[in-house]
Amino acid sequence: MTAVSTKHYYNILFLAVITSLLYLPGLSDFWLADDFPNIANNYAIQVNTLDRNSLLAAANANGSGPLKRPLSSLSFGLNYYFSGKQFIPSDFKTTNLVIHIINGILVYLIAFYLIKLLNTSSQRNVPTKAIALFIALAWVLHPIQLTAVLYPVQRMASLSAMFVFAGLLLFIIGRIRHSANKPYALAQMYTGIGLGTLLGALCKENALLLPYLALVIELTLLSKLAITEIRPHQKLITFYAITAVIPGIIAALYLATHPGMVMDGYTIFNFTMTERLMTEARVLLTYLEQLLYPVLSHFSLYHDDTAISKGLLQPWTTLISIITILLLAVFSLLKRKAQPVLSFTILWFFIAHAMESTIFPLRPMYEHRNYVASFSIVFCTCYYIYLILGRLSTKKLFQIAPPIIIILCLAFITHTRSEIWSTQNSLTYFDIKNNPDSAIAQSMRAKYILQSSGSPTEAYNHLRLSSKLDSSNPITLMTMQQILTAFRLKIENNTKNAEPINNVPTSYHSPVIENSNYIAQLYTLINKEIESRLRNGKISAGTTIALRASSDCAISGQAPQCEAIISDIMNWSEIALNNQSASPKKLAIIYTAHARMQAYLGNIDDALKELGFAYQEQPNEVYLLIEKLTLLITLKDWGNSKKLIKAIESHPALSAHHLPSLKQAKDLYNLKLNTKTTINIDHSNNINDHFVTD
Repeated sequence: MTAVSTKHYYNILFLAVITSLLYLPGLSDFWLADDFPNIANNYAIQVNTLDRNSLLAAANANGSGPLKRPLSSLSFGLNYYFSGKQFIPSDFKTTNLVIHIINGILVYLIAFYLIKLLNTSSQRNVPTKAIALFIALAWVLHPIQLTAVLYPVQRMASLSAMFVFAGLLLFIIGRIRHSANKPYALAQMYTGIGLGTLLGALCKENALLLPYLALVIELTLLSKLAITEIRPHQKLITFYAITAVIPGIIAALYLATHPGMVMDGYTIFNFTMTERLMTEARVLLTYLEQLLYPVLSHFSLYHDDTAISKGLLQPWTTLISIITILLLAVFSLLKRKAQPVLSFTILWFFIAHAMESTIFPLRPMYEHRNYVASFSIVFCTCYYIYLILGRLSTKKLFQIAPPIIIILCLAFITHTRSEIWSTQNSLTYFDIKNNPDSAIAQSMRAKYILQSSGSPTEAYNHLRLSSKLDSSNPITLMTMQQILTAFRLKIENNTKNAEPINNVPTSYHSPVIENSNYIAQLYTLINKEIESRLRNGKISAGTTIALRASSDCAISGQAPQCEAIISDIMNWSEIALNNQSASPKKLAIIYTAHARMQAYLGNIDDALKELGFAYQEQPNEVYLLIEKLTLLITLKDWGNSKKLIKAIESHPALSAHHLPSLKQAKDLYNLKLNTKTTINIDHSNNINDHFVTD
């Protein structure tokens, strides 16, 4: 027993060390995309003391998914606290790496028990611990896992997976004990599935699939596990009825009676649910290609260049992909006892993708969605490699050499990719090199160039390519306007103006030429395109954030290129407010941004009126009241500020995650009050008419 335990420890230690070394270059200090709203700019997750209110505020600071993912959000808050109360990206990535290593250990233990069962049921004598280590290393070192580690916000995926794997391990051990009719085995199974599902879902909703992953294992790998008594067998049927069948029926009925939960999300995308389902058939096979043939150039942070399937033959690979998936599914069901490992592989992969690769309105493709799904592919591949090698030769060197070569290849690719992720420069460069048709990758490259004080012209060229690739997105065009304005201001400040030229821009994506007349004409073309996209397109969360960011830039006083186009930014906001696709939440954000600009321009009555409209759209959003409070404090309207503080503190929707923002506003109030100059402002009519604070 001691020898076996020691061997496990050595294997686990080796896995942890090698994984840490390979990921070390990528533990760098920069944020990406969704990191900003979820972590870096999310002040509610700033845990400054480990008291109940601070922890609750951090846990409730995220709005992702129907369950809001409180455990993931809380983990971000604790990361902040233990990083010296700072947002240090490398610390967040290091925590992700620790979680990934823990998951690798769990995969090792799960593989060990499953292979042990296969040995028993098939009377084979394969090296259980060696194959389990091979599987765990292949899984933890596969380059497709990298975004779940080095993209901080994707902790939601890896932390959820940790509870899924832990729950499965407990379930498998309990299930083995149940087959031997040992005491408390069912309790162990219920605990594994129950806690794994609950805790995992509070990190990310994918964990709700855990009972069905357990059922896949039962129907395939555990199908030959003997149960000698009828009563334990009936208890097993009851177990799956309670954990999988009944919850599945309830979920299906809920979605059937609440179709808006799915369909409403499609209002911000340029594809329908049917088109997404057809597209996902091709995407699933692309994932399989990435897993089985991991070429570095096939991996990227963004895959928005994935073509949407508009019909079964548009593109023609759609029909082929659908037929392939159907045949694989039928094979796995019919051959689950004759070919348990293959059936397990196929069913697990499809079930693990059942949430993010089916009906729900999400972007078609992201690599981190394979974090749990990849286990079965890796398990099957490694298991059969060992079996085939064992049949070809009895020599140990021949049996271990190919697995070592495979692990070394995976390690090399992942280490190289980790090196690429070590700087924003290399990451954004290789993303557009690997995916030149990715609009997001082109946009991110431009953003990096601008942030690093690179060539504005180079950044502009990436943006105009991005705007062509995604013809419905106005965000890149807004940034292009800011660059053009910066060029115009530069020309106007020069003592010698640019020479007249004969070139005339022909479209909104024409190249930039530093000439005032040319820029003026190009600016007009881009502005018309922005207005058209805001008027006729769908208002996405990204568009809403861009409008808010543009308004903040305009009123900051630190960016002349934004301040110079404040009237255009206000016009964009007004057009977006009239777009029927904008949800109440998005309308509230846009109204708030518009109100800030009105206040900046001195239109106080209009600003308060806009905030009132925002509150009407989202009457339970306390942050809007806090926004109004900040405006009143800035105006030194002490009387109404004091009343509003009391109203906010007694508001029924006030919760822990509002407290940090409220504290900031109250601190500002106290600071300004110490040097106050009383201003008597009477906006009572506007407040009462448009901003009821019951």
